[in-house]
Formats: sequence, C-alpha cells, structure tokens
Amino acid sequence: MNQFKNSCVRVSCATLLALIAACSSSSPAPLGGGGSGSAGMSTAGGGNGGGAGATGTAGTSAAGTSGSAGTSGAGGDGFSGASGTGGDGFSGASGTAGDGSAGASAVGGASGNGSSGASGAAGDASAGTSGAAGDGSSGAGSGAGGTAGMSGSAGAGGSGVSGAGGAGGAGGSGGGSTVPPTRPTYDPGPFSNTAFDATLCNGVLSRTGNIKISIDADVSDMAGVVCILGNFTVNTSTLSSLAGLESLKYVSGDVTIASTATLQSLSGLSALAQIGGKLDIENNTDLRNLSALASLSKVSGALTIANNAGLVSTFGLRTLAALGGDLNLTGNPQLADLGGGFAALTQLGGALSISNTALTALSELALLGKTGTGLAITGNGALSVVNLPAFVYSGGPLTVTNNQGPTSLNLDQLAWVQGNLTLDTNAAATSMSLASLLVVTGKVSVSSDAKLASFSAPKLAFVDGALAIGSDPLLATLSMPQLGEVGAAASFSGLPKLSGLPLDNLYSIGAGLTFDTDALLASLTFPNLFSIGGELLVNSLPVLGTLQMNELTNASGIKFTSSTFSAISMHQLTSLGQELYVGSCGGAPSFDLPLLTQVGTFTVELNTFTSFSGFTGLQQVGADLVIKENLNLKQITGFQSLTKVGGGFY
Repeated sequence: MNQFKNSCVRVSCATLLALIAACSSSSPAPLGGGGSGSAGMSTAGGGNGGGAGATGTAGTSAAGTSGSAGTSGAGGDGFSGASGTGGDGFSGASGTAGDGSAGASAVGGASGNGSSGASGAAGDASAGTSGAAGDGSSGAGSGAGGTAGMSGSAGAGGSGVSGAGGAGGAGGSGGGSTVPPTRPTYDPGPFSNTAFDATLCNGVLSRTGNIKISIDADVSDMAGVVCILGNFTVNTSTLSSLAGLESLKYVSGDVTIASTATLQSLSGLSALAQIGGKLDIENNTDLRNLSALASLSKVSGALTIANNAGLVSTFGLRTLAALGGDLNLTGNPQLADLGGGFAALTQLGGALSISNTALTALSELALLGKTGTGLAITGNGALSVVNLPAFVYSGGPLTVTNNQGPTSLNLDQLAWVQGNLTLDTNAAATSMSLASLLVVTGKVSVSSDAKLASFSAPKLAFVDGALAIGSDPLLATLSMPQLGEVGAAASFSGLPKLSGLPLDNLYSIGAGLTFDTDALLASLTFPNLFSIGGELLVNSLPVLGTLQMNELTNASGIKFTSSTFSAISMHQLTSLGQELYVGSCGGAPSFDLPLLTQVGTFTVELNTFTSFSGFTGLQQVGADLVIKENLNLKQITGFQSLTKVGGGFY
C-alpha cells in the first residue's frame, strides 16, 4: 500500500479496518453487511459486535475447508470474511460454523437480520451478492417479509435465508414514482398532389422535345404554342424580355431561366400555369422582378431563385399554392422582401431554404404549414425576425443558423421536427419560442447565440438524438418542463447566467449527461431521472450545493471536477461499471448512495474540502482506490462495507 498524500486524516475504526481488509485480500467473497458488527475480510472471527469467543478457535484451515469452529466462536452480531468463521454467522464454502452450518451455496451472505439476494435491496442488513444467510442456516427458502422497492427489490428477511442467487424476503412489484413518458404522435396529413397533368396538352398546340430560347428567332418559332412536352430553357445575351410566348401555359419538364446578361423581365410568360419539373431562375444579372409569373399555380419539382444580382421582388409568385420540391432562395442581394410572393403557399413537398439573402422579413410565408424534407434559414444578415405563424411540421432537419439580424425566433405552432433541430450562432437573437413542439427525431442544438436570454419549449417531450445547449453567455431562462427522454447525450455547458434547470419529468438519457462551466447553478434536482446511458460529468460548477437523482438506477460512471458541493443523493443507484471520480473540488461533500455496492475505479484527489462521507454500502472497487493530494482533508467516514479492491490502494 502506498502512502497517502493528504494531510493528517481522521478515519473511523470501521472505515480503516474495511480499507485495510479490502486491500489485503486477494480473492475475497462478496460479503453482505453484518448486523451490527464491522466487516472482517479474511481474519478469523467476524465483526466487532461480539469479538472472538472465549473458548472457540478457528480450525487448522483458515478457509474452513477441513477445520471447524468452536461452539462459541467468532463475533455475535458481526460476520466473518470469506475464510473466517462465525458464531451466528457462517463459515467458508465447506467449513462449519459454531451454531449454524453453511450450505454449499450459501456463501458470502450477511448475518444479523438477514438480507436480500443478488437483486434485492436489503431491509435491515446489506445486500449479499450470492444469497444471504439469516441465523446461519443454508437452503433455498426466502426470507420472511419484503418491502417493495424501485424495481422489484426485496425487503429484509427475518431469520430466513436464501441460497445462491435467491432473493431474501418477498420481492417488491415495482415502485417509485418514475413512469416512462408516453410518446406523442403527429400526423401531418397528405401533401398536395403536384404531379403534372399531361392531359392538359391534349387538343392544344404542343411541342415535343427540349426547347431553348436564345434569340428572337427562337421566340418567333414558338408563336401560339400552349404546351411543351419536355424541358424549356432560356439562356440569352440579347433578349430583354420573352414577349411573344404569351400562349405558353404548360411545360411537362423543367423550366430554366439562367445566366442571362440582358433579360430584365419575364414578360411573355404571363399565361404559364403549370410546370411538371423544376423551375430554376439563377444568375440573371439584370432581371428585376418576376411579376410575369402571376398565373403560375403549380410546380411539381423544386423552385430555385438564386444569385440574381438585380432582383428586387418576387410578387409574381403570389398565386403559387403547390410546390412539390424544395423552395430555395439564395443570394439575390437586392431582394429585401418577397413583395407578396409565396403568399398562397401552404406546403412544400421538399425543404425551404433561405440563405445569404438581404431579406428583412418572412411575412409572405405566413400560410406555410409544413415541409416534406426540412427548413433551413442560414446566413441572412438583415433578417430581423424569424416568424412562421402557421408552420406545424418539418419533415426533415430544421436549421436556423448564422443569421446576424433576427432578434427573435417564433415558431409557436411547430409540433414536430423529423430530423435535427439546430438553432446556433444567431448573433442578435434574444429569445426563442417553440410553444407547441412535441418531438424532435434527431439532435437539438442551441449554441453560440451571443445575446440569447430565453429559450422556451414547454411541450417538448422527446429528443431522439443528442441535446446540446451551450456557449450561450446570456441565457438565463431555459424552459423544457415536459422533456421526458433524450436518445443520446445531453449537455448543458458554458451557460454562466443560468441559475435553474427545471427538468422534473426527465426520465432517461441515452448516453452521457454533462454540466460544464455553469457558474450560477446552485442546485440540480431530477426527481424522475431513471437512467443515464453514459457518464455523469459535473465540471466547473462553483456554487453547486446539492445534486439529487434519487430514482437513478443506471450510469456508467460519475465524475465531479472543479466544483463545490455539499450533498449528492442517488438512492437507487447500485453500481458503476467505470469510474467514480472527485477531483479539484471544494465544499463538504456528503454522498448519499446507500445501495451503491461496486464501482470500477474510485478516485478522490486534489480537493480542497476538509471532509467527505458516505459510500456506506460500497463493497467492491474493481480496480484502483485512490485518495491522494487532498491537502486539507481531515476526516473520512464511510466505506465500512468495503471488502475488495481489485487494484492498488493509493
């Protein structure tokens, strides 16, 4: 055993004996807690309750293989170790005890009032991992009376015992207050049929094949044509308008108006009503408006309006009601508002994408209710508000990022996001409200919003991916009171103004849970949190007083660093497969984890607190037990049930 690198530390006798015994045995049996005696790991005689009997001595074999105890052997209320002998307790695997003999499988049980089996929570005595003995008898019978526990844990057996793996007492039928949340459902309803109706071309003058307009002669050749059964392309360096195409109503394929140097308007397309493919209006340097498209009501594919240097209005698209693909508005540096365009649009079969525009508002999209594959509003420097009052359903990721102008984001009717929800780096946003949001099937990220003070999603119940809220230096109000499940990791970091985190309905987290650099968080209470799929990390919380997770039954590890706290309470947690680490912390921590019996590694180092207590039920440390370089540490209490340290003790 290496030397402690701490100040002079006062350790109770029970704690010290347990530590010494745990580290001095190479293959201890997993013992339960004795009635009122301390643990003796491999010494003859049990706990200090009764001491060694006056005339009883251990047999010649310490393991009890062929030796037998005297009739008044080791301690009354205590218990022996795996190799010891006991009066009212029991001996090793094949040895015999004074007043009671050990059954072949009644190994490692607990004396006293009896205790539960491997999955039972003890009543008056601690849990025995391989079955518990009452007064020393072996057998397969169960204990007398059991009380209900969180997940069917057993109560305290009276004088009864259980065999290896049995359950002492009558197991509980489940209890506690945690109930898995019910997942809401949402039906967005059918999307409009935007398929092109080819029968419209019956009986009218039509052209079959792909048509390209570049010069006047191309326009003249299309005189009187009503329908094009193919694609229609305008690419010109001489035409200023499309006058002469006034008969054209239907195009079964794509319409592309792109890379024109002289086109100023689309006059000539005033009768165009339906497009069976996509509509692209891109890179037209002189195009000023789209007013000629006033008859257009249906586009089966996507609509892209991009990088038109002189475009100032989309007013002509005010009657467009059905769009089967994406709506992309990108670039267009002179387009400050939509000018009434898209006022009739209620849904998109694809995604809405508005990026790098000069738009100041989105009021023309007031009727938009749903998109088939998502919504993205990114990189818009002049946009003052993001407000889509009718928007209910995003069939893909919803992204609002890198917008310099919006002071608020209001999507108060949004109920469902089928994908990730990303609300990051909106420099001027002070508030975000998602009043009706129920489910996000991907990740939720609210990050690096420099002026964000309030985030509210009062009905959000399920996040199927990760939840990451961080680097929001002014965020003071975070409201998600109905959040029940997070499918991956959850993190709350870099939130120096956040003083409270009401997540009373949070039930499970699929991976780790992190709190990092949240300067004002003084208390963390999760009354219904049942499971953390990864590690609980608490770092740099300087005023944290208490952390309560009293229904938590599962976590891979727990790590506290650079924080100050007083009380950690986890009443249902039984084991940690990885580490339990406390480092560089202050306060006077008390750990109330009565059912925690085993951890992978246990480290307490570099702390400034003067005492710490708890871990009264801890029985096994799988690898190293480290308590070092705690220069102010004066007192340690607890560890009286510790029976095994698998690695070193430092």
